Amino acid sequence: MNRIFSKLAFLACIAPLAIGVVAQQSTLIKMVDCLKEKDNLKCKRLDPRQAGGIGEGPAFAQGIGDEITGGFVRGEKLIVSSAPTGHGAIIEVDLKTGNRTLIAGSVDSSESKGENIKYKDNFAKDQEAYTLNGISSVRPLPNGNYAVLSPGSRRLEILEVDAKTSNYKLLWASNLSEDAGQKTFENLPSSMFCETSGDRDEHPNLGGFTFEVAKDGGLYLFARENPVATGLGLYLVKDSVCKAISTYGASGKNKVGSGYMLTATSSIDTSSSVLMPDGKILSILSSFTTGTALMTWDVTTGSRAALSFRGASIAKSKGKGDDDVGDSGLAVNANGIYTAHHGGFELIRIDPSTGDRSRVEIKTGPLSNNNGRLDDDIQRLWAVPNSNLLLMSFQNALILIDPKAGTSNVFSY
Repeated sequence: MNRIFSKLAFLACIAPLAIGVVAQQSTLIKMVDCLKEKDNLKCKRLDPRQAGGIGEGPAFAQGIGDEITGGFVRGEKLIVSSAPTGHGAIIEVDLKTGNRTLIAGSVDSSESKGENIKYKDNFAKDQEAYTLNGISSVRPLPNGNYAVLSPGSRRLEILEVDAKTSNYKLLWASNLSEDAGQKTFENLPSSMFCETSGDRDEHPNLGGFTFEVAKDGGLYLFARENPVATGLGLYLVKDSVCKAISTYGASGKNKVGSGYMLTATSSIDTSSSVLMPDGKILSILSSFTTGTALMTWDVTTGSRAALSFRGASIAKSKGKGDDDVGDSGLAVNANGIYTAHHGGFELIRIDPSTGDRSRVEIKTGPLSNNNGRLDDDIQRLWAVPNSNLLLMSFQNALILIDPKAGTSNVFSY
């Protein structure tokens, strides 16, 4: 494992963190000292009645089913995808003030930016394509626009959102649908859909919860072992051509590339990922029956390795520790790799050189004494540039965390 991902190489490459982060001259965000300011609203547990009260702009919390689903840091801004029930939006968060600005889509019926494409299907019914409803992730494109992963009509779509006009166009779709004969779609080459032939696990089910964008604009997509026996792996879509980078079948048979293979009797999904400055990709593979593994993918050679995994026995594990790798959020800074769990607050630090896992205890602020506190949403993580701080999405708010000091406070809500 050290040969693939040594600690020295890790520390050298994570300083700017290759998800659009540019190293800053000073820390953007200042922690509130909740020991001294116990009555500060940022130090209290989240109250839905206070949604919209910390930072200005459209609130993440709009009602039942709201969720912050993904995002990235670019300079002094955090760009997040938000999926309130029946809506979807890209929201920009100022890392100095916590103020929120709608970039595209909608969080409710009062404001919307960008145009969907409307068409009539084969049954003459009105339909909408290229919608942000249910958006699950957003990434930066080299041209300054945004790429978003969104469930379309009967398929997954990756859309390009124009940063100036907020309008959308299609970059990739998981398959051709009944609307393929419409003018909107008729010129799309079939090769962009990663169509293959052969046995079942050569028909990749691409998409899911996350993706990455290469420096040249190519799209790195993860194959989901869902349904079971469809195979896992990493694919690159570029210039309308789909190429397998590293794949293996459900039976544990390598197809392309080589290395560690997480297998399970249930579905396996890639729940979170980070593109590193050296071009490698970190990701979380999660299964109900086998557990959760932190993986690294070499996009040049196709090799893959498990950095940390709590198996059924010591022999089957990577790294030490009684806690599992988090199945939701993933962030990297100079102090290590951090993961978060879906369904409850639990922050896990992973040593990049050993894979050892340790739980981060929070002593002050809204997350104090809340380890295991339930939250039905996924928790996403981001590293704050040039600092030891993390931002976590928790109960439709952004929570600022200092893992070394064990402190927390609300940043934007």
